[in-house]
Amino acid sequence: FYNCTDLSSIDIPSSVRTISNEAFFGCINLSSVKIKNGNTFIGLNAFDSTTEVIYCPEDKDSDRCINGIPNLVTTIGYRAFYNCWKVFSIDIPSTVKTISNEAFYSCSKLHTVTDMTGVTTIGATAFKDCTDLSSIHIPDGVTVIPDSAFEGCRSLKDVSGMAKVTTIGKQAFMGCKNL
Repeated sequence: FYNCTDLSSIDIPSSVRTISNEAFFGCINLSSVKIKNGNTFIGLNAFDSTTEVIYCPEDKDSDRCINGIPNLVTTIGYRAFYNCWKVFSIDIPSTVKTISNEAFYSCSKLHTVTDMTGVTTIGATAFKDCTDLSSIHIPDGVTVIPDSAFEGCRSLKDVSGMAKVTTIGKQAFMGCKNL
């Protein structure tokens, strides 16, 4: 669906396991993507910056959907939500093990990230320039906070967890003036 400028909304059924690289990138009029449980991978630049991604569990009506990642996803790919300014909060289920490099880079309106209990790897610049992000809990499985992971998160006031972190990379929290 790359550059399908007339596409305005789409419901992705549970039978879809992978949303590949740039699947909906350039769909500038796509205002809403509803993802049913079943997806296991979200790839590079899967969505354009103007798209609001909504997760719809199978047992819920679409009007009760939430921003989140389906609970079968194991990897949030490189730049999956890059510059998605309509993502305000996101629930990352325990099935997600990897948040790849630049996964949420420049999601300037992202203020809340919940759960993340299964995450073992956070990629470099994963949350860079998420300027509204106010707090983050680093789960026990994470041992490395990579370079620039939270750089530019100027609203970040609280980082909890970090019980098993042994390495904090260069500029991991640079520009986090409220931390």
